[in-house]
Amino acid sequence: MRVTIIPLRHHQQIPCNHQEAARPHHHFRPPLKPFSFSADCCEKTVVSWNTLISGYFRNDCAKEALMVFRRMVGSEVEFDSATVLSVLPACGYLKDLDMGMEVHQMIKDKGIGKRLAVQNALVDMYVKCGRMDKARRVFDGRVERDVITWTTVINGYTLNTDAKGALELCRLMQFEDVRPNEVTLALLLAMCAVLRDLKLGKCLHGTSKKRTVPWNAILSGCIHNKLAREAIELFKQMHLEAVKLNDAKWKSILPAYAIEADMHQAMNIHGYLIRSGFIRKPEILTGLIDIYSKCGNLQYAHNLFNGLSMRNRDIVSWSVIIAGYGKHGHGEAALSLFNQMVRSGVKPNEVTFYVRESLRTDHYTCIVDLLGRANRLEEAYELISTMPFEASSAVWGALLGACVIHENVELGEIAAKWLFELELENSGNYVLMGNIYSAVGRFDDGERVRQMMSNIGVVKAPANSVVDVRSLCNCRMANRLMLR
Repeated sequence: MRVTIIPLRHHQQIPCNHQEAARPHHHFRPPLKPFSFSADCCEKTVVSWNTLISGYFRNDCAKEALMVFRRMVGSEVEFDSATVLSVLPACGYLKDLDMGMEVHQMIKDKGIGKRLAVQNALVDMYVKCGRMDKARRVFDGRVERDVITWTTVINGYTLNTDAKGALELCRLMQFEDVRPNEVTLALLLAMCAVLRDLKLGKCLHGTSKKRTVPWNAILSGCIHNKLAREAIELFKQMHLEAVKLNDAKWKSILPAYAIEADMHQAMNIHGYLIRSGFIRKPEILTGLIDIYSKCGNLQYAHNLFNGLSMRNRDIVSWSVIIAGYGKHGHGEAALSLFNQMVRSGVKPNEVTFYVRESLRTDHYTCIVDLLGRANRLEEAYELISTMPFEASSAVWGALLGACVIHENVELGEIAAKWLFELELENSGNYVLMGNIYSAVGRFDDGERVRQMMSNIGVVKAPANSVVDVRSLCNCRMANRLMLR
């Protein structure tokens, strides 16, 4: 059996009367359960679509959020401003400029771009996609602008290390009598830290004191804008200025160390917390557990977690340790901790549920991979077809990888078909399918896959090597000492 692979661009529309015909047969794939509404839901309203899109994005599933939006556009339900307020951040998160521009055009066509929140979301999307020219064009075209609008553009200049642009906009902001908030000041102070402009930094710091903006608000502003290193630099400046630390300031700075995930810095801050006595605070200890989990040192994280009394183990501390084990591939340990949490009387929240569901997906991926490697490909495909939820790209990727090993064209085509839909721009999937065709002598089909990549604009990713600079430096220093 041969399956013709016809991928669709993410902006390509299928007429409603042809959508069902375009779907593959049921035995090619299980139903799209994650994107389906409950059986007792009679009508898919804009509210239900918006809830689903927002839910996916808030749970770090930006790709899935955009997939749901495309299905919404293909249905008869019209989107509204609430829809784009979830879709545009997803585009920015994925740096999907094409989709973002398409949504921008939809907003113009529908005439819902007058809301300030929508315009702010557009500016933010272009900033995160690295297109300051387009962000500035949207910004300059607005008559109504609030402090969020100004701060978003300043953030864009900060991310692009354009100090001149950021400071010019700051002056223009003052000229128009718009008062900066703590996030604005945090961005500008972070820029001063990067530029080592002490004079301007002191000026802005003075402004923050006059406006009684606390240090923890400025640190939180840095974290909110993913400026972890700048937050740590400001924290060091606080230390030099002998700023008195309290719980709020610690809770503001610890996420920066978790983002950096640097074991050396983690141990330094751990020592500081012990000396200062803050280590005894459950909230601070939970932040430290998160840092060690992000660094991959689960033994340290679990030792600290064991140091929490059962009374102080809240949903946050449980979620941190469970997520740590889950993200580092220790599925059984994470599920065991989840069950312990439930038995202790702590009710799961969306984070712990999401981790558990992710582990279920990982479990299926592992089984499919094992069956595939053992050349039990039909069993692997049967397992995918009977999964209680839709197979992810990881599951289909495991099947495709096994098909490459055992040169199974038929199942390889099925796996590739869905990978081309789920991960349109992942060059690895095209390369694997092309390798299968070449292995069985179907060179024309292999060439068609390569042509497909060219038409879509997918470029094969070059190989990369990662070098730990500090380890390399330490190694060189050791060699020098040995030679002396």
